[in-house]
Amino acid sequence: MMISIYRFLAYLMVLAVVFQASVIAFAVFGLRNWVTVDGGALEGGSLRGEPAYTGQIGFLLHQKNGQIVIPLIAILLLICSFFTAVRRGVIWTAALAATVAVQIYLGTFPIGLPALGILHGIGALAIFAFALISATRPRVIFAARHAAPTRRNKADAAKFGSGSGEVT
Repeated sequence: MMISIYRFLAYLMVLAVVFQASVIAFAVFGLRNWVTVDGGALEGGSLRGEPAYTGQIGFLLHQKNGQIVIPLIAILLLICSFFTAVRRGVIWTAALAATVAVQIYLGTFPIGLPALGILHGIGALAIFAFALISATRPRVIFAARHAAPTRRNKADAAKFGSGSGEVT
């Protein structure tokens, strides 16, 4: 049961990152269209208040998803990893949670350092990778533990014995 919750949360994190990338692309493409096609002018106050262009809501959705939803999923996934028998699950989810914390910092505090946006994009890919690894590890481990025993061919059986523990 707990592994199912763990996998659900990990896949939910993957979807949250995909949503995050989608809404920021929606916002930036809408902004570009507004400036180049519609002749809009981007000024300090033009993004506050009533939406000036299609896609402006993407900035707000990106902010709220990145500051509330994704950290909440990361914390729940980390807590859940302590109660599952996933090998190195705590390590992967701790790395995920730490990367989310760095992402929040990179997206919130470095005003005036737009080059850090590159690290913000790389961090998003890292979160996606950690979440995907966390989601797929339980299935791989479960399959390895419950795999059907393989049959040895006759040469191996003759060389190594029958495997029954008897000395021949």
